[in-house]
Amino acid sequence: MGITGTPQAQDSVGPLFVPDMATLKARLRLTGAAASDALAIIDQAVQQVRVGFYSRLPQFRIDFLRNTASIENPTEKAQVLRALAEQTEVAWVRHTLMQELPTLFIDGSGNTQHIWNQEGMTREIRPAEKDEMLRRLWNSIISAIDQLGRDVLDPSTTAASTIGPDKKQPRPGASIGLGWSRPGD
Repeated sequence: MGITGTPQAQDSVGPLFVPDMATLKARLRLTGAAASDALAIIDQAVQQVRVGFYSRLPQFRIDFLRNTASIENPTEKAQVLRALAEQTEVAWVRHTLMQELPTLFIDGSGNTQHIWNQEGMTREIRPAEKDEMLRRLWNSIISAIDQLGRDVLDPSTTAASTIGPDKKQPRPGASIGLGWSRPGD
């Protein structure tokens, strides 16, 4: 709300981690997309991804990542996590657009179809290949979100977990002889 009690005008949709929409479009190779329908679909995808991050990561983690400077050559753990967040956001928007943008081309408006088809990833791809690509991309996104959500940020700490055996293991040296059989055999 503004000072007068009226709602303030909302800025256009913007990425959560990538510095700005122009940078995001460049990373997606969609800087030439100018049709209003294409821009609306891109904005919707960015908003979907933004909401997705908020539903999968705690607020303190998002705040931490957003407050970490975005740099080209990260070297510290926090900078690397920020770069990972940016890469994940680009991948997630790409994943969303790979499902949404083809429907825009039904009416053939604007130059977006030409720009999108110039991208080798989407040019003349068969449905089975597209589905496999989407699955692999989604798996990498989920893996990155998992890494971003971990609580360990201090490089001086170590996270470790162990899983003990659920069956009795042989005594030390017992597995060397000929008469040894694996537990459970």
